[in-house]
Amino acid sequence: MSSSAYGILFLGTLGLWIVGGLLWLFPRKLRLLRRLGSSSDYYRIRDLAKNGDRECQLLLRDSKRYMFLGLGMLLPIQLLKTACFACG
Repeated sequence: MSSSAYGILFLGTLGLWIVGGLLWLFPRKLRLLRRLGSSSDYYRIRDLAKNGDRECQLLLRDSKRYMFLGLGMLLPIQLLKTACFACG
């Protein structure tokens, strides 16, 4: 595969990852913001999760999974692209 093909693959995967996050996490975050009020930030959500709020716990857990999934998908593609570029 050429370096440009890896670039296209990387951008396509990045786009799918962003769209997936918007469809999966964003509605849940909006629902939580409506329940808690618009002044809620990460620290308030984290404190509620520590105190046993199930919705906050699930949102934080799934957000971490989403980030690790993105790293797991995008980092190898970028490394392959760099290796392909270095080889010629």
